[in-house]
Amino acid sequence: MLGEAGILVNPDEAEGFAAALSNLLERTEYRAALGHAAYLRCLEMFDWHIIAQQWAAFLKEVGSKSSPV
Repeated sequence: MLGEAGILVNPDEAEGFAAALSNLLERTEYRAALGHAAYLRCLEMFDWHIIAQQWAAFLKEVGSKSSPV
């Protein structure tokens, strides 16, 4: 789900979280790239036109596989 739009850290490791946060604070270009990637990911995953197309394709596939009753 996250893809290249974020950083995964273990919630039980404070040092890892601190390192990831420090990395974001120090690297402006990296931070901007993650933000842009997150924006594109949201457009890809939550755009209603894309979701409608995916549902239509899914329903078409399911409809073609169902046997007559």
